Amino acid sequence: MVLLIGNYSLDRQQSMQRFGTMMLHGLNNSGIAAKLIAPEPRFGKFRGAGRFVAKWLGYIDKFVLFPRQLRATFAREKPSIVHICDHSNAMYDGWITNTPVVVTCHDLLAVRGALGEETNCPASVTGRFLQLWILSGGRMPSRFARRRFTENRTRATWPELSISQTAGS
Repeated sequence: MVLLIGNYSLDRQQSMQRFGTMMLHGLNNSGIAAKLIAPEPRFGKFRGAGRFVAKWLGYIDKFVLFPRQLRATFAREKPSIVHICDHSNAMYDGWITNTPVVVTCHDLLAVRGALGEETNCPASVTGRFLQLWILSGGRMPSRFARRRFTENRTRATWPELSISQTAGS
């Protein structure tokens, strides 16, 4: 079984949501058992205190509650491989043991911005911390899939990884 890790819905990254769903349907339609999981909005749903507070409450959903959900899913499902559908979730690799992990790298704008490059995607202090955490998670997976336009950036950022080109890149 392939375990797909998708994006937190309240982050409103529609293209990443579609990509995870596309991967799930493609695998299942090919006869490969797959399951898509993502952090569930619980605390992040409380929007009454404003966007700033909701963002931080979303971090509880993503970084406190989701690792527990991930461990519970592993105990039940015992996947043969994990595919983190967006490199912005690469830090979840730290909670995955004894199972190969593939991460799809769509772009590196936020990571590059956190490293000080001019990308029109500047990072706040906490955003920089988050991007560096993503970067450190990206050093662990077994394989990185990337789109052609990110090949040089991916190789420059993670030179030790095995990088393969995805279909349609």
